[in-house]
Amino acid sequence: LAPDDPALWTASQLRCEVDALHAIADALRAFLCGDEAAEQTAWRGFLDLPMHRRLLDGNVPNVDVERFVVWRVAMLKH
Repeated sequence: LAPDDPALWTASQLRCEVDALHAIADALRAFLCGDEAAEQTAWRGFLDLPMHRRLLDGNVPNVDVERFVVWRVAMLKH
């Protein structure tokens, strides 16, 4: 979940996935801190990315991640 510095992410070989991975990391950090509002914002940020920016599984949507994010956002509403 570290580092939080986006420059380090974009310098890595994960440049195509950087926005999605950063949103996931932000959400997980917020979850670990118990900050539901920040977690919800981060998960929504992931979902707001266009699909081509969320391709984490060999240039196809990662079904497990997509389902988890939708489930987690639904859980945070309650």
